Amino acid sequence: MVSPSITHKADRRKGGTPPDPVSVRRAVIRYGPARWVALTALIVVLVGAAVALLDAFNSERRMREQIFRTNEVMFVLNEVVRSVLDAESGRRGYLLTGDESYLVPFETNRTRMPLLLDRLAAAMASAEQMERQHRLAVLHEKKLAALEKAVALAKASRAEEARESFDTDETKRYFDALRAVIDDLRHEEASALRARAAHAAAIERRTIYILAVLGLIGLALVLAVMSLAWRAAHLEAEAADMEALREARARSDLLAKELNHRVKNLFSVILSIISMSARHETDVRNLTRKIRDRVHALASAHAVSQGQADRSLVSLADLIEATLAPYAREGPYLQVSGPDVNLQVAAITPLGLILHELATNAAKYGAWSREHGVVELAWHVHRASIGGLTDEEETVDIVWKERGGPPVSEPSDMGFGTRMVKNAIGQLKGQTIMKWAESGLSVSIRIPLPKWKIQ
Repeated sequence: MVSPSITHKADRRKGGTPPDPVSVRRAVIRYGPARWVALTALIVVLVGAAVALLDAFNSERRMREQIFRTNEVMFVLNEVVRSVLDAESGRRGYLLTGDESYLVPFETNRTRMPLLLDRLAAAMASAEQMERQHRLAVLHEKKLAALEKAVALAKASRAEEARESFDTDETKRYFDALRAVIDDLRHEEASALRARAAHAAAIERRTIYILAVLGLIGLALVLAVMSLAWRAAHLEAEAADMEALREARARSDLLAKELNHRVKNLFSVILSIISMSARHETDVRNLTRKIRDRVHALASAHAVSQGQADRSLVSLADLIEATLAPYAREGPYLQVSGPDVNLQVAAITPLGLILHELATNAAKYGAWSREHGVVELAWHVHRASIGGLTDEEETVDIVWKERGGPPVSEPSDMGFGTRMVKNAIGQLKGQTIMKWAESGLSVSIRIPLPKWKIQ
């Protein structure tokens, strides 16, 4: 029976015609490259966002460096001005009072100014600034030389000459030039700081714009990838539904054919049961009871082989017992051996069909058609490779061997029973080998154990 949910999903298209599984799979394949393109574009967007953030980070870093350098230059220039003014004040105090304590700032300027000028040179960022720093050093040397000359004259008791040498226009020009160079350096540093701040603000605005655009593009790509993934998953689910529908229909067709085959064979099987039961029975009541019990067992085996058992797992031995019970008779007609093996319910129908077909043929044409005919049925579990299975998968080998029956030979053409056995083996993903010998039919069946997948 085909599942209603599968039929509904398969027939929901216009006209109730299910889509072609091949076309559905092709549609799924077409979505694959599109998803990769969308993912690649999303990666490019993320890389672009990372580059924009890195550019903004570098701009902020350069801004911090500029602020530090400007602060350094401004501090050194202020210290230069203060040192020069202290030296000038000390010189004037000494000339007016003759107190040598006023010369302390002057001497401090003599030792401190070279250090300040070297520190200023290390903070210069351009050749023009280095040139102004050099000019500042030259002007300071000239100013310092003038101060030293005045102090030397004062120490030589030539105070009038010292005052006259200091109050000349040349000394004032040196001082004015010194202030002009310092003011130029301050102006350049302030301008550089303003330019760097404007550049950092422009980078920040550009980064915000780029991140906004990339964010929208990334969101669109994420939605596109999700949409493609959903469509691909939807198509894959439809393809799985189509495959399940095809498998269910194939199984339904097989069961329908088997039903016709069994109806044709049913009377022959019942006649064989009556014949086997009547061989050694003279009491009519006992004969009737045996026939009734065996016909009932035949119905039970038929139910098991149709997958109507009420358990999720069924023992292989139980399945064999239920399927072959209708053919029971006096004497060692059946020899069964093998370990405990549990089968999933999905395996009951195909394996039950195989056993029922073999038993029917044995009763009609094989070992059980003779009084002393025997069937040996054995199975064992081992690891082997079947089709796509690896060597790590377990399989069960079932051997059906008849002896004591009439001589048999391989049929010239494949009847429905043989085709049914091969189809059922295909459903179990297994293999079968049939040998027709004079001593009787021998059938070897190998099927995988871990997962039973019915096609």
